[in-house]
Formats: sequence, structure tokens, C-alpha cells
Amino acid sequence: MFGLAELIYCSSLDYSVKYCLNITIFILCQLVAADQQSSFLSVSRGIRNETVISLDSQTHIDYGLSYPITYEMNIPLESTSLRSYLKFQGNQDWTLMEEKTENDFFNGIDAVR
Repeated sequence: MFGLAELIYCSSLDYSVKYCLNITIFILCQLVAADQQSSFLSVSRGIRNETVISLDSQTHIDYGLSYPITYEMNIPLESTSLRSYLKFQGNQDWTLMEEKTENDFFNGIDAVR
């Protein structure tokens, strides 16, 4: 769980607020996981070299967690032609995410930059 604070950040906030938000999310995650006596968040590598971030469905129901979160990942510089996909349930098909640039204004939508 220690990687969670490094993984999640909100791009529209300044550094100190980001830090507080990360700590708050980390503590919330620890409390919820301890309360349920199981891990509710998992980050894993898929069979096709994909990063899969999953949240327990009951936690999603209990706490909402419906507003998009920004995930920051370190990608090797030599990587090219990358695409991001998302799905909300294991049995759904993957949907290509809309690509935005740092010059685009967007808020509250699923997008990749």
C-alpha cells in the first residue's frame, strides 16, 4: 500500500495540497482495508504488459469513488505509439481513452495525457 501515495495525485492542486491529499487517501485506504480485513485495491501487470488498477466493488459502492483520479506512471522514454484503455468491469470490452494535451482544458472526464 505504500506505493498508493506515489501513484495518485490531483494535477490541478499545488504541491502541498497534493501531498496532503495523498496522505489522506493513503490513510483512508489503510483504514478501509483494515476494516474489511482484505485488500480492496490492487495494482497488477496483465498478460499483455498492461497495468491493471482494480478496486473492490463493495468499496466502490460504500465510498463512491466515482470522480476520476489522475494516475501518474513512469514510462520509458523510448516508448512510442502507446494507447490507454479503460473498463469498469472484468467482463467489459476495453474502451480507448480520449487523448488530451497539456494545453487542453478538461476536468471530470476519462482522458489520457
